[in-house]
Amino acid sequence: MSLPNCLAAVVLLIDVSGSIDNSHYAAQRDGTAAAFEHPQVITAIESSGGIAATVVEFAYRSTTQLSWTIIRDEMSARQFATDIRALGRSDNGFITAIGDAIEHGRALLRSAPCLAERRVVDVSTDGYAEGGRIGPVQARDAAVADGIEINALLFDATVDPDAEPYDMDEIHAAEDWLRRNVATGFVRLTHRTGTYGDAFRHKLVLEIAGHPR
Repeated sequence: MSLPNCLAAVVLLIDVSGSIDNSHYAAQRDGTAAAFEHPQVITAIESSGGIAATVVEFAYRSTTQLSWTIIRDEMSARQFATDIRALGRSDNGFITAIGDAIEHGRALLRSAPCLAERRVVDVSTDGYAEGGRIGPVQARDAAVADGIEINALLFDATVDPDAEPYDMDEIHAAEDWLRRNVATGFVRLTHRTGTYGDAFRHKLVLEIAGHPR
């Protein structure tokens, strides 16, 4: 039986390494869920003919938390959001193995449930790779060879910005590192947990529609 067509197959990689406290984990999870409930994203999905998405949490290991789901309308988008919010944090250790996570995403895209015009690995992280079996550049280049686009959302994992102000030099250094070693598409930056949902929504619309709205 042939697979249905869809605009995009998207692997959502969520960082759960040791530098991510529970509030920043929740910001990633709930911000991602909120994006799928937003009218702008729902409109983009419905007008595109649908997408497929899967959710992976990564640190030293990568764990598929939500298997592939085809999302074509408001009902399926809202159900996917509900499923994301129900996730419990996986225990993957302290190391941030971004290269291994990209490779995990590349493997998942081989089993996408639709014939996608675009295949995307979407990385949410607070910074640099710290180890793993596969380096981020090696994993990125293998993904490029398969025609996969890699985008990234960078956030700052400062726990209490009032007591410990954001180090914008460090944030921009991490942004530059992601551009040079990970992303083949775009990198978006958010340094406040309360703005994660908006940042992810804009990025998701860009991935679905191909241009910002």
